[in-house]
Amino acid sequence: MSEHYDVIVIGGGVAGLSTAGNITEGNVLLLEKDRIRTEEKRYLRFTFMDSVERLGLLDCIIKRYDKISFQTPANRLDVEYNDFEFVLIDLGKLHRKLMKYLTKKQEIKEKRIVTAVKNRDKMIEVKVSHEDTVEKIFTRYLVDASGSSFFTKKIFNLPCPNLVCHCCEAIFSGGYTGDTNTIKFIGPSTQFKFGGWIYPIDKDNYSFGLTNNLNFLNLSLQSLDTKFKQVKYDLGLADKIESGSICDSNMGLIPVGISYPVIFGRICYVGDIVSQATPWMLEGVRPSLDASIMCANAINEALKQQEESLLEKYKEDWNFTYGTVYNATNLTQKWNRTDGEWGNSFKRMMKLAKMSKTHFLRLLKYDKMSEDAEEHLMGLKTKLDE
Repeated sequence: MSEHYDVIVIGGGVAGLSTAGNITEGNVLLLEKDRIRTEEKRYLRFTFMDSVERLGLLDCIIKRYDKISFQTPANRLDVEYNDFEFVLIDLGKLHRKLMKYLTKKQEIKEKRIVTAVKNRDKMIEVKVSHEDTVEKIFTRYLVDASGSSFFTKKIFNLPCPNLVCHCCEAIFSGGYTGDTNTIKFIGPSTQFKFGGWIYPIDKDNYSFGLTNNLNFLNLSLQSLDTKFKQVKYDLGLADKIESGSICDSNMGLIPVGISYPVIFGRICYVGDIVSQATPWMLEGVRPSLDASIMCANAINEALKQQEESLLEKYKEDWNFTYGTVYNATNLTQKWNRTDGEWGNSFKRMMKLAKMSKTHFLRLLKYDKMSEDAEEHLMGLKTKLDE
């Protein structure tokens, strides 16, 4: 006998868990193709303290920073605040915390691979493979939080990103001589157009990441170690990274460019699959978590009032709050800045950093987002908490 749910969420990452946990109406099934990574020792960049507080993630913090440094071959900007604004999050703890939100109405099935999705009259049919069996599950609404697989988007012939950034990060043990309270963002060099970043964890360990270098794909751990040590010279980091060995590494894709819509019929998209990642900071979690709240809020209203059109509220909330930064044209421009555009961006940041901490942080987080949109985002979270 086929199972029926009000909502099925594909993907057991941060976006999927948060969306499922915030859906309070109806019964929910979350499908994860592997195991939910509750014990994984991985560090997660989560740059802004006010977002950590608003989303209730204080107990997931590993490290707090009070300085941030932007560097390019031609410019440098160092910003310091007495009260810290930038933090590093423990991903395993975050997954465990999000799972605590789940109730008996929110079921999780791991090791389930979605193989097909079909729109029926008033239901969506989802085919799921588990070991040697394939089962059909039906749902009223579907949330695709599967990351960069673009599975359902391809099925329904929806636009996928025309630009994908390759992101490679490693945790090094030993060899860092810089200030452990300073995050560094390194602008593009001749070889590495999108640059990289350093998050010191403590005096012995640091996270070093790079973007958009296709040569990093399919490397062994040993060759990856060699590659990182080579590029430190190209990024001007030879004085900060003397030695050290990789104790953990992570490679992934950050979709950029045309990836909308966030809603298609009774299907909602949350997370990397719709480019909900901050261009400057490479921190997909904050905007993805915000989007998961917006999505869950819209689904709750649609279920409560038995009105499918109320799903549109998710798109309206997302566009109102993040639309300026996350439209396809703006995203692509941010990833493909010329040297002159990078220079102008630095000048603007320098001016704002001296004038107003609030406006400087708003520039980093939302670029041109209005104060009204920021208040709107706070109101959404407060409403859901109540």
